[in-house]
Amino acid sequence: MKIGVTAVVLAGGRGHRFNGRDKGLIPLWGEPLVCHVIARIAPQVDETRISANRNLESYRALGYPVVQDQDGDFAGPLAGIAAAMDACPSAQLLVVPCDTPCLPRDLCMRLRAATSQPTRDVVVAHDGVRLQNTVALLPVALRDDIREQLDHGEYRLESFLRRHAPIVVDFSDEAAAFLNVNSTEELDQLQRAGTCPES
Repeated sequence: MKIGVTAVVLAGGRGHRFNGRDKGLIPLWGEPLVCHVIARIAPQVDETRISANRNLESYRALGYPVVQDQDGDFAGPLAGIAAAMDACPSAQLLVVPCDTPCLPRDLCMRLRAATSQPTRDVVVAHDGVRLQNTVALLPVALRDDIREQLDHGEYRLESFLRRHAPIVVDFSDEAAAFLNVNSTEELDQLQRAGTCPES
């Protein structure tokens, strides 16, 4: 059954914290990191896309449509979201980063439950400690607003969210699911664990 939500996995960064390696393609438990994110998210939505700016063929080989930033200059998550919205067939876009392999299996359901106006409400996850800006449910109707912000040289996702007074959904009961792999040390620790923290 269609729910009117497409997901995009943001994998378009420069990989500064991994010495320039493409983070989404770094192996974890025998598969690229992005594959673990997709495995969590794809069953929750109608369609899934990957936002990437390099190694495009490697991402396409995973079997999902790949979208690239319009300017191709690694402009950040907001530019990746704008590109995904340009190709989005749904009214809502679920945004997740490629470095959170343990995302909640009920993420989309809980974010959707918080909105009464799907074409207007911006919904963001909170792990109980901090707002997870790149884990959000966004109305595709805001695409032009995002493009206008980018055209004015404001690339910060945080600025966009602040302007739209997001609905915040508390996921403190699943806080471990928002583990970000932001360093080789964190990757090695997760690799040794062999599974997600809540499993």
